[in-house]
Amino acid sequence: MIITLKKDGLQRRLIDYKRLNNAIPCQTNITQSPLYCASACPPGKKKTFMDAKDGNHSVVLAEGESREVKEFLCEIGRYRCVGFCQGLICSGDAYTHRFDNITASFTNVVRCINDSLLWEDDVKSMFNLTCQYLST
Repeated sequence: MIITLKKDGLQRRLIDYKRLNNAIPCQTNITQSPLYCASACPPGKKKTFMDAKDGNHSVVLAEGESREVKEFLCEIGRYRCVGFCQGLICSGDAYTHRFDNITASFTNVVRCINDSLLWEDDVKSMFNLTCQYLST
């Protein structure tokens, strides 16, 4: 594990998963392009844009082998990741697949990876849709 800085000055933890990535299958989940998503929203609507920041970290791995293969060493000891993280080949598409399934029943919503664009005709409806989406 190494630590590097993000553009905003915060720290990012990096773990080398090359050998693990060579041994596991890659799930594929097709997502829409940002241009398609932005174009899907009709003009003149009230809009809400949300980013599920680091959402892939919310996917918890099953106890046992799934966690054991994600052990890593650093200066202060040995650790084991309990969820998806950057660098693991299956993380992104597996996360977006789960997110798509959770939000499939919503209308007036488009998603690109972990970004969501919602729209409605008026502020009250937009507020209600946003609350319902966040609660889900």
